[in-house]
Amino acid sequence: MAAEIAVIGGGLGGVAAALAAAEAGHTVVLTCDQQVLGGQITTQLVPALDEHPHIEAPGGASASYRRLRRALRAEYDGVDNPGGGWVSRLCFEPAAALRVLDALLAPHVAAGRLRIVTGVRPVRAVREGGRLTSVRLRGQDGRELSVAAVLFCDATETGELLPLAGAPWAIGSEGRDAFGESLALPGGPHPHAVQSCTTGLLVEHRPGEDHTVPRPEGYERWRDTQPFTLEIAGWDDRAHRYRMFTDGPDGHPPFWTYRRLREGARFGTTDLALINWAGNDYADASLVHEPERAGAESRRLSLAFLHWLQTECPRDDGTGRGYPGLRPVTDDACAPGGLAAEPYVRESRRLAPPAPVRQQDLEPVPGAVRAANRPDSGGLAFYHMDLHARIGHPQSAYSPTAPFQVPLSALVAGSPRNLLAAAKNLAATQAAAAAYRVHHGEWAVGEAAGTLAAQSLDRALEPAELLDERQELTSLQLALARRGVPLAWLTDLDPADPLFVPAHLLAAAGGLGGARLERLTADPEEPADVRDRAALAAAADLLAPGAGRAADHLPATAPWQDVVTALGTAVERLLPDTRRERPTVLPAAPPPCRPPLPPDLAGRLVVSCQALPGEPLHGPQFMAQMAVAAHSGGAAAVRINGPADIAAVRMAVPLPVIGLWKDGEDGPYITPTLEHALAVAEAGADVVALDGTGRPRPDGRTLAETIEALHARGIPVMADVATLEEGLAAAAAGADLVGTTLSGYTPDSPDQAGPDLALVRALAERLDVPVVAEGRITTPDEAAAALAAGAHTVVVGGAITRPAALTARFATALATARTAAPATARTAPEDQP
Repeated sequence: MAAEIAVIGGGLGGVAAALAAAEAGHTVVLTCDQQVLGGQITTQLVPALDEHPHIEAPGGASASYRRLRRALRAEYDGVDNPGGGWVSRLCFEPAAALRVLDALLAPHVAAGRLRIVTGVRPVRAVREGGRLTSVRLRGQDGRELSVAAVLFCDATETGELLPLAGAPWAIGSEGRDAFGESLALPGGPHPHAVQSCTTGLLVEHRPGEDHTVPRPEGYERWRDTQPFTLEIAGWDDRAHRYRMFTDGPDGHPPFWTYRRLREGARFGTTDLALINWAGNDYADASLVHEPERAGAESRRLSLAFLHWLQTECPRDDGTGRGYPGLRPVTDDACAPGGLAAEPYVRESRRLAPPAPVRQQDLEPVPGAVRAANRPDSGGLAFYHMDLHARIGHPQSAYSPTAPFQVPLSALVAGSPRNLLAAAKNLAATQAAAAAYRVHHGEWAVGEAAGTLAAQSLDRALEPAELLDERQELTSLQLALARRGVPLAWLTDLDPADPLFVPAHLLAAAGGLGGARLERLTADPEEPADVRDRAALAAAADLLAPGAGRAADHLPATAPWQDVVTALGTAVERLLPDTRRERPTVLPAAPPPCRPPLPPDLAGRLVVSCQALPGEPLHGPQFMAQMAVAAHSGGAAAVRINGPADIAAVRMAVPLPVIGLWKDGEDGPYITPTLEHALAVAEAGADVVALDGTGRPRPDGRTLAETIEALHARGIPVMADVATLEEGLAAAAAGADLVGTTLSGYTPDSPDQAGPDLALVRALAERLDVPVVAEGRITTPDEAAAALAAGAHTVVVGGAITRPAALTARFATALATARTAAPATARTAPEDQP
């Protein structure tokens, strides 16, 4: 599989990077180790946005992040805070986040610019001459996929690509000796002192019912050492006391509404709350160093805390202990069994250049309301440095920040030259990274990385080269500002305002002076005093030499906006045309390897939703609804015929699609050529099914040549065969799945009424690849028998999805019964019509 830009990691940073690159017109592959995208707001169960006081202001976040927030509210008919949680201005359900992310990316998927691959994680990176050329990823079933690209963005949750690619990286505390940070641990590096993780838990409350979970192993130890309590230490060094459903003794709002994601009374249903509290903050092992242990134990810790809430938590009315009515709520994609699909990751491996972003760089500057200005700004963030317990160091640490920026230089690995950080893994110390890790910060880093990657391609420059040339950097910042990314803290300027672009270019270059250093607003209609004009002129000259005199003709009382407009116009006019010829050749596809198959097919049902021309249900709209019905009934995947139907089904259900294209009547007619196969894949099929009988193919290619060409593009193949010999040959040719689909439909195979279980059994005994039972399976008993014969999965079609054929079977059976039975005269009542 190849693209111009590969984004490895599908959390918020990865989504933002892919969106920015695709909107710039580039081809993108976006991969994710989970089955769905979203990270923090989906599978990590933190859909209560950690933000800053200015997030609702016009210039408080980028246009794309604001679009994300608007879309989330639109899922609830515009309600500002659907959950009513007091930790955030916007709390929502993970299912809503999935729908919104899908909608944001769908146009680019449909246009062919973006391909999304889920359920795979990076296992190897290939470098040549100081550049990354491809990344190999492995699915949960062990199958591998290689992705080649010109630029790579590491948006993995724990910075997994950094060590694979040979980039310099750090984890844990750098130590106070390194940069003099008060939040760093004393002395030298503490690489194992990684911040805690949390496995969130979705719950609802059903008074009068008992949903107490079993007491997990280690309960007593965790209860006493965490400890389990509704009191937490505040940033003011005081204990904050809470009650479950009522205000606490100190007036603090209820624990229940802390991260409530759905306010039931508002929507005519029950409350849905998220348990993410100090009580289930896990700090015994690191997700980076011991991921399996940390993942398993953090889940048990959350269940232990829930058990305490159900059995020992003091009741608000003082009459007893425990709330047994607390019930875990399952979300299949994000919270199976109520527990987050993956822990919330607070700390990632980070790029480690000689001069990373430090604690001091984010702290307030005397006489100003912002942190120190970064002339290479690529976006904004603002959150306190909130260090949770670190492995071996249970005390949390905190320091305030001033509104700060995302420096583009912190995204560039340097080695390899074409690798960018796009999530929590930017070049920042542990202390500083703790302020970037939250939702809007990760999005800002990803959006900056995606835009930088796109600009690097457009300019035919390595990212570091682009940042080193001031006028190239100005062009990049111009592209960022034009897509609505604020480069400096000017909260009253909306991206739709014509002043937005020049104001942010100049402000990021140091153009704020005088009283505007002491406030976050631009107040553009107020006059620009001498200090303002001097700062703006110097900034304009930095951006484009000679531009600083463009406002000299304006009167001394001219509004700030007039000065900015004049200087900004001059900057854009004086920028040299640095456009270079855009590369037109994509990187060569990597050496073929088996692409990953869709997960969770073993032992499950695949429904074949097909209707031929002339049949009543022929057409994409009907097949999409048929697939919806199959999904509702528990199908693990669907098998779909033709690009139009595949595209419609792809948008209708979140199921893997085995795609094919029936064309012709004689010889190989199931996806008969490579051209057919590529069209099926382009329409959105996860697996391409084709004729594997060995009969001559219309395009002259052998089966092995066709499979090799598909594998080179990362496309798994299912070979439909009729005999054991054909199945063995198809597997030898590289087929990833072998199906019995054509048994009984070729001269060399037996003509029988039911499924060919003998062929299923013979193939399962001889092949190393999964065998798919398909063909004339009409009852649940026959499907179960196919599994017993060794099938990996079972495809059922007409017995489920062909109502005309099903009707004909019943009608024929009744007609036969009438013919065989003796005639019996019946007299209808006179008043019966």
